[in-house]
Amino acid sequence: MNRDLQTPCVTWLCTPPADLPTHTIDIWRTSLEGLANTDIDWRAYLSASETARAERFKFKADQQRYRICHTVLRHLLGHYLGQPRYASEFQVGEFGKPMLSTNQLHFNLSHTKQWCLIAIAADAPVGVDVETVDPDFDGRRLAAHYFNPDELAQIDTAHDEIQACETFFSLWTCKEALLKADGRGLHLPLTSFSVTAPLQSSIARTNQLPYKLQRFQVVPDHLGAVATSVTTQHTRFFDVPTALLAD
Repeated sequence: MNRDLQTPCVTWLCTPPADLPTHTIDIWRTSLEGLANTDIDWRAYLSASETARAERFKFKADQQRYRICHTVLRHLLGHYLGQPRYASEFQVGEFGKPMLSTNQLHFNLSHTKQWCLIAIAADAPVGVDVETVDPDFDGRRLAAHYFNPDELAQIDTAHDEIQACETFFSLWTCKEALLKADGRGLHLPLTSFSVTAPLQSSIARTNQLPYKLQRFQVVPDHLGAVATSVTTQHTRFFDVPTALLAD
């Protein structure tokens, strides 16, 4: 992008939290390129089903990103559970959303080629999404199929093409996060609900779905959004320290 994004910035903390209070979401970011250059054996931490899924990706880079993201997720869950890492198989919900079998922690994961976001909540379903803001991507064509008229109007009334691009990706991350929090995925049509709010507002609103939305910059060319219960009161943002990945 040729100018700074209007989506709000947040402060990413370096020290992991001691616990996870109720009505709180912790969002973690990590650079996949940075972790790919470490000597960690990512295969050693995955379950049998995760190992099989990673190997089904055609390209080695996609395999590596999957292994890194899911290893980080297991270590973060272990941090909250007071163990080196969560080592059990995940359960799978009716529509395929993974969940813990023995604890009330809720979690969700999203990644681009460069960045991974993981959201963890103590007492409410959560969904998170991260997208790279690509000014060359034809967002209007995709929006015509998956956005409803209110959202299309937000893109069309943007001041210029740069703002229209940011508006599209902001709406897309919010809608993806909502689908993931809800748990039904694409069984819930994207056109069945709308997201509204000025780009400068961190809190977005949706009709039809009982979730709270918060959007933010991950880095200057990446947008993130998290969706969770309306009872959530606090969102904390953290960088994943490499030391947290050591057993």
